Amino acid sequence: MWYWNLSEKLLEEIEEKGNLQMKERLKNILLAINTLLLVICLVQISNLKVELKNMKSNTGSQLSSIQTNINNSYSYIEETLEKEASIVSNAEWEFGKMDIEARTVEVKAYVIPKEYQPDVTQAFFICGDEEVPAKYNNGKYEVTMEVPLFEDVSIPSVIFKENEMIRTESLDWIFNPRNELLPVVYAYNAGSVSFGKSKDKENTGTWIFSGDLEIDIAARLMDEFEVEKIEIIRCIDEKEVERIDVMLNKMVAHNRYLYNWNPTYEVPYGSTQDIFAEVTMQCGLVYRALISCCGMDEHGNPIEDNGALGSMEASIYDTNGNLLYNVE
Repeated sequence: MWYWNLSEKLLEEIEEKGNLQMKERLKNILLAINTLLLVICLVQISNLKVELKNMKSNTGSQLSSIQTNINNSYSYIEETLEKEASIVSNAEWEFGKMDIEARTVEVKAYVIPKEYQPDVTQAFFICGDEEVPAKYNNGKYEVTMEVPLFEDVSIPSVIFKENEMIRTESLDWIFNPRNELLPVVYAYNAGSVSFGKSKDKENTGTWIFSGDLEIDIAARLMDEFEVEKIEIIRCIDEKEVERIDVMLNKMVAHNRYLYNWNPTYEVPYGSTQDIFAEVTMQCGLVYRALISCCGMDEHGNPIEDNGALGSMEASIYDTNGNLLYNVE
């Protein structure tokens, strides 16, 4: 470098003149210059590292954005091709009337084919294993089907028949009417539970509950489902031993009920006590949710759940006690 060449010449001149003091001073000056240049180099290297890191980050972001745009383009192209290849221009469905007693609900569907002959073309919706014929009405092929209220429903495709030619269009409709139409009930003990032994009876334990029992009812169509009554049911070894009415004026929020619950129950050794919250709707559906399971062995020791469960979804029965939907 230029300053090295300069320093060497100066040193040579100084040595020739024999000025040792000036030589020492010049060495210090050169050392300071070298240190300053080294610091500048380190700062520049650090800045270059930051720039390189930012460049990598920006490049990664740009590549990700490009990949996303490519994927979106592929999706758009695939969707466009599928629409072009489809033999229908539109197909939709909706729920109709619900029959709680028959445990069914109507599904109304229609399809509009791109090409058809009203007097020749026939349309059939595949529902489960059945071919349900549709009626032609002003450019649409319409159908009303009765499907199970408490089961999954699958309408995979629609078929068009013209003389001996058959064409099929995939629909892939899968839905569960119970999830979409009926209320869901949850219940749980929000208080505490303790266990002891009876002072009055041998081979008998006691379960003491303290706090609130909370019952929540949620439904998309809540106006169609009025609560008739709410009861607490206690069973010993699966046999009902007690039923308590819960006043409906205990509602604390929209479709949320709190019941102040402070009972003491006696349970024989070797038995299991199950406690349920039962909600009866005016439409004839009965929801039963387990809120406590107090198991005891033959020596009087509590087992498993210790009388306390989390929020449990209710199973659904009819008013005759027939199970319609079971929560596993």
